[in-house]
Amino acid sequence: MSLFFDYRVDAPHKEDTLIVAWCKGKSILAVASSDNKILFYQEEGELIEDCSYERKCNATAMAWQPRGKLLAIGWEDGVVTLWNSQDRVARDSTAVHNAKVRFAEWSPSGNRFVTGDQDGTIGVWRAETRGHLSPVSQYRKQGAMTHCVFLPPPPTPRGRDTLSKAITPSTFFAGGEEGIVVFADDMKHCHDVQNIQVQIDAMLFYEEKKRLIILTRSLLMIQLQVGDNGLISPVMKVKLSVTGAMKQVAWAGPGLLATASVEEKMIRFWDLAGDENYVLQLSTAGSSVAHTDKVQSIAFNPRKRVLSAGTLGGKVCMWKFQEFSNDEDSKSSSSSSSSSSRNRNGRPKFGPTSAANWDPMLPISVAGPVKSLEWGPGEHLLAAGMPQGTSILNETVLRRKLHDEMAAVQLSADKIALEEPNGRVRTIETGVRIKGLHLDSRHVVV
Repeated sequence: MSLFFDYRVDAPHKEDTLIVAWCKGKSILAVASSDNKILFYQEEGELIEDCSYERKCNATAMAWQPRGKLLAIGWEDGVVTLWNSQDRVARDSTAVHNAKVRFAEWSPSGNRFVTGDQDGTIGVWRAETRGHLSPVSQYRKQGAMTHCVFLPPPPTPRGRDTLSKAITPSTFFAGGEEGIVVFADDMKHCHDVQNIQVQIDAMLFYEEKKRLIILTRSLLMIQLQVGDNGLISPVMKVKLSVTGAMKQVAWAGPGLLATASVEEKMIRFWDLAGDENYVLQLSTAGSSVAHTDKVQSIAFNPRKRVLSAGTLGGKVCMWKFQEFSNDEDSKSSSSSSSSSSRNRNGRPKFGPTSAANWDPMLPISVAGPVKSLEWGPGEHLLAAGMPQGTSILNETVLRRKLHDEMAAVQLSADKIALEEPNGRVRTIETGVRIKGLHLDSRHVVV
C-alpha cells in the first residue's frame, strides 16, 4: 500500500505561489512567488541553499527544458531569463519583449523555446547547453499572445545523421486574446492560419490524428486538421454546455481530453476519438470532500495513469484509470500480449471510456485552495501551488515487518506503530522519511 504525504516547502516568507515547475530530469521544483523571487526545492520540500533568482518584478511564465537543466523564465517587464540549474547562473535578455510575458514553451528537441507577450510579440530563442540565449526570430501580431503548442518533429529517415536532425525547423502554432492563430517556425516564417475572433482559453495538439484543438472563451471546441505544410482545415466546431471558462485542460490519454471550470464540481471528459463525453463528479473522490467544493486545477500523470484535481476547499483528489471496468473485460485482457496494449509511440492504448474507468484514491488535505498542480519527474511527486505556500505531495510505500511476535507497521512518512508480544502498542517517531524497515527482537531499523 502507498499514500501521498504532504511536504510543505521550506519557504522563507509566506508569499503567494504564482507558478510551480518541475525539472524534467531531476527532482527539482522551481517556485515563483509574489515577492519577485524564484526558489528551488528538493522532493521533500527542502530549500536548495544558495540557489535562487530575484528581480524587481514577478515571474509570469516558467518552463523547463525537456530532459535538460535549463529553465526559461518570462517576467512582467518583458525580460526573458535562462537559468542554468547546474551552474546556478542566470542570463537575462531584453532584446524581444517590452510587455508582460504570457507564455514560455520549449520545442521537443530542447534547443529552441518560444515566448509570447501582452502586446502580441512572439519571440523564438536559441538555447545553448551552457545557458546562453539569443533571439532567432521575432513576430508581431495583434492582441496578447497567450498560448503555444509545438508540432512533433517529423520521423527521421533512416541514415540521417545527428547534424541533419539538429537543423530540422521547429514549427509551432500560437494564439491569443484576439482569436488569431498563427503557424510559425524558427526560420523567420510566420503567417495567420485562422481567425476565431474570440479569446482562446486553451490550445493543444492531438498528436494521434494531427489536429489542433482550441477551446474559446465563448465555450467553443474547435478541431482543425493540420497538414504536413502547416495548412489547416476545419474538422469540427461545437458549442459546449459548460458553466464558466475552461482554462484547466489536460490530456488524460490519447484523444481523451479532461477539462474543468472553477465554477463546477466536476471534471468533464471529451473522447475526441470516439466523439463521446462524460463527467466525473468531485463527490466520487470520497466523503472527506465537501459537497460544495469546486475544482480549481487538474493534472494527469501518463505513466501512473492518475488524474489529480485541486479544489477550492484545499483538497487534492486523485483517480486512477483502469482499462477495464468489469471482470469479463479484465479476463480477456489477460490473454493479450503486453505489447498490444501500447501504441507505436509507447503510450497506453485507451479504448472507449466512462466515469467507471476512474477509481478514486485517498484525497489529501493541504493548506489552502489549490490554484495549480504539476506532476514531477517519475511517478511519485506532485506539486500543489496555493495562496501563501506550496506543497510537494510525495508518494510513500508503507512498510511493515513481522519478527516472531513483534510487529511493526508504518503509519505515516515518519511514524511506526510497534506491537509487542504482550499486546502493548506504541508509536515511534523516526524524525526521517522512512524508505526501508527491518525488525528483530530488540531493534527497529529504518
